[in-house]
Amino acid sequence: MDDLCKLNAALIEAQEKGARMMAERTARPRGTDKARVIRVIVTESLLGRGTADDPVSIISQYWSLDGRLLADSRLTDVRKEYENALD
Repeated sequence: MDDLCKLNAALIEAQEKGARMMAERTARPRGTDKARVIRVIVTESLLGRGTADDPVSIISQYWSLDGRLLADSRLTDVRKEYENALD
């Protein structure tokens, strides 16, 4: 019975050692570290005159409850225009 306990302990130790070795060699994707739901004001506005030089578009803006502008959807439009200019 004593030999069986020693064998079981050695097996558990070997499994734990193998798990530690794999953890040290394997990269683990982090993904999102933190996420939360917050309250913001979202506005949508129609911009532009509808001409070739000033096309019509709808922009979304995200504001804090105290009136501070947090984000503007036009930023992504500018990035798309920049990427298209590089092509």
